[in-house]
Amino acid sequence: MIERYFVAVDVTGIYEIKCKLTGKIYIGSSVNINRRWMNHKNLLKQNKHYNKYLQSSWNKYGEENFEWRVIEIVDKENLIESELKWFTNTDCHNPDLGFNLTAPVKGCFGYKPSNESRLKMSKSAKIAHSKRSKPLIEKSKIQNIIDLYKKGDTCNDISIKHNLSASTIYKILIENKVELRNKSEANKIVSDKVLIKLYNMGLSYSQIGMLLNINPSTISKRFGLLGFDSRCRSVAKLIKYSDAEFNRFFLNDEFLNKLLLIGN
Repeated sequence: MIERYFVAVDVTGIYEIKCKLTGKIYIGSSVNINRRWMNHKNLLKQNKHYNKYLQSSWNKYGEENFEWRVIEIVDKENLIESELKWFTNTDCHNPDLGFNLTAPVKGCFGYKPSNESRLKMSKSAKIAHSKRSKPLIEKSKIQNIIDLYKKGDTCNDISIKHNLSASTIYKILIENKVELRNKSEANKIVSDKVLIKLYNMGLSYSQIGMLLNINPSTISKRFGLLGFDSRCRSVAKLIKYSDAEFNRFFLNDEFLNKLLLIGN
């Protein structure tokens, strides 16, 4: 990771966290910038950061593609006002430009923003919430989502194809009054023959689950109901595909296109 402008321990001011690959930024303020940055980094490394957009980008692009810098050093009495200025000027609450979810708020050091500043904060927060919570989706895409679901794709399958969250797909289906499959129906979309065939090819429960988007425990339960004997651990270790082999032989378009024919 590139850490620029490392400053003295007790410096108060405004900082920026930037993804070098996308250019998106996160603007924040602190009375102790270095300590605040270490807190950010520790949460991100543990996959526990409260900002899910920043965390998702960190997970996708890696620590080495993020940098941070101090963009202004100010007195703590002017901290929130200064942060609001940067928040407004950089448009960091815009999902296309930044990671910030809300406008700056009252700090722990007791500073109270002016009424004018609070109105600006409230307006910015509403804009940010509106942009993030209500993505504009074309009617043609909505219809395609509905068609895919009716053909048997799960919400997770469709979310990958359309680069949307599974919860967003679910909301679209609900809003368009699409009759949802219950769990038992969803599980039956993939036949027992397909599961057994893949298992006999040497794939583990987890690899089958990854391939078909099914929970490995569900596969185990279905095999148990069928009375199908699974491999013992010693045998499983001998025939187990490595991650590289699995990606090469199975996670490719040619094999995935033949999946529907495996059970025949």
